[in-house]
Amino acid sequence: LYSTVVGFGFTLWSMWTSRKLSPGLGALADGFSVALLVIMTSILIFLHTLAWSLLCIPVVWLVLIPVLLSPGLSFLVIPVLIAGIMIFSYWVSLRYALAYYLLADHPDYGAFAAVRRSVELTRGWKWEMFKLAFSFIGWELLDLALLLVLVQGGFFQSLSLEHYGDAYMVYQIILSYPRSALLLLLASIPVKLWLYPYRSVTMAGFYDARLRLQREGFVEM
Repeated sequence: LYSTVVGFGFTLWSMWTSRKLSPGLGALADGFSVALLVIMTSILIFLHTLAWSLLCIPVVWLVLIPVLLSPGLSFLVIPVLIAGIMIFSYWVSLRYALAYYLLADHPDYGAFAAVRRSVELTRGWKWEMFKLAFSFIGWELLDLALLLVLVQGGFFQSLSLEHYGDAYMVYQIILSYPRSALLLLLASIPVKLWLYPYRSVTMAGFYDARLRLQREGFVEM
């Protein structure tokens, strides 16, 4: 809950930064003034995404019927089913990607209105939003490459999976090897300090551009 509210403060900071308003770090705490509204919006988005994902399962299953009838391909059923649901869930989540920006602009909207308005603004624009998100893949891969280099280079031998087998969990690593886990986190901070604000401010710019196009009477396809 705390992360959700602070994340909304980060959305405020990103939107104001995109508009060249110089918000300062104090914006990160502004979400606490509407904490209940932010949490309600988060829960509503989760329930909507979950409902659409559950409706997707029968459709994906019908697509997989030919695979089920092919003995040689039966091992692909579960991976394809999971991949299909994940892709569809991500696509559905794009419907609600602008809800927090709308809430930041219009706290009087309420959770339901912010979510509904986000659906309206993203209609016909999901592919553009996907391309925008995908444009940051290079930074994501750089972050992953840095992590792999550090682990494979022997800096974090204590994090080897062989110490845990199939049952190892992230919290076990942190509890058992806090120093190594902390160093691993610190190693990725330089990339994240650049990537997260860059991506969030860019998304805020997309939101403003989408509002501007709507005001100008842009015809949605």
